[in-house]
Amino acid sequence: MLMTKEIDDTETSNDRRAACWASEVSPCGGGRSLEHPSPYGMWLQEYIYVKGLPSRPERFKTPVKKLGIKCLCSRHNSETAKLDTALIDLNNCLRRTEELRQARSKLNVPPTRSIRFTCDGRLLERWAAKCVLNFAQLHVSKTSWQPPSWLPEVVFGIRALPDGCGLGLLAKVGDQHAPEDAFEFSFGSDPTTGKPGIAVITLRGGAVRFLFSWDVPLRKINTVIDGEPYSGALALMPFNAINTEPRLCIKFRWKGEKRTDPGVAALRRRFQSPPRNR
Repeated sequence: MLMTKEIDDTETSNDRRAACWASEVSPCGGGRSLEHPSPYGMWLQEYIYVKGLPSRPERFKTPVKKLGIKCLCSRHNSETAKLDTALIDLNNCLRRTEELRQARSKLNVPPTRSIRFTCDGRLLERWAAKCVLNFAQLHVSKTSWQPPSWLPEVVFGIRALPDGCGLGLLAKVGDQHAPEDAFEFSFGSDPTTGKPGIAVITLRGGAVRFLFSWDVPLRKINTVIDGEPYSGALALMPFNAINTEPRLCIKFRWKGEKRTDPGVAALRRRFQSPPRNR
């Protein structure tokens, strides 16, 4: 699934109906709500292009606020909002480092000030599990496969993933990207079973690519998606930092105090999405 910031004159929405996938974790409440496959706060514009939905594989435009699936109740949607915020924070950090890198490239002397942002790796990993469950609902009409019944417990921090499974940062030698507001998600099949066993999640037009596994240890998975080979053995897990250049870094916290980096919180004000009531 690809989302970008291009705009034309077509309006459409993708509002599929499904049960709350977290209903076995705790009681539901508030009725079904619209869950965005990629968090609303990632986008700085009202309309985006979408490509790769099972029901509509061609590229089309939709209002961001209407792109979603009713696969969570209001209570569980609210309880997982902090996971969406973790992804939004990382996306904002990538945006800001892109701006700073471009500004620094015009300097006559190397910058002396070091800038570091810190994101929560634990929440990002739980968000990846949530992402798998959301996209599984979108693909349910095309396949009989369903995620493990225990995966929602991972989303809510009740259960840990099996040893060797989780979120890995994939850095392929020679990878290049043109920074843009884009989000891609694909399932890859486990070659031993033929069923989805890995998810590939790409941010900012390829600035960051994650692999996420939930059943089979990441290092044991190799798959091909859209003609591109992906090897879990090449992914860093856990990953500690993304160094975009010397003195410019995004770090990830996996242990210790759960607090928001003040610099990251400031980016939430710098990069704000359009109001939803327009």
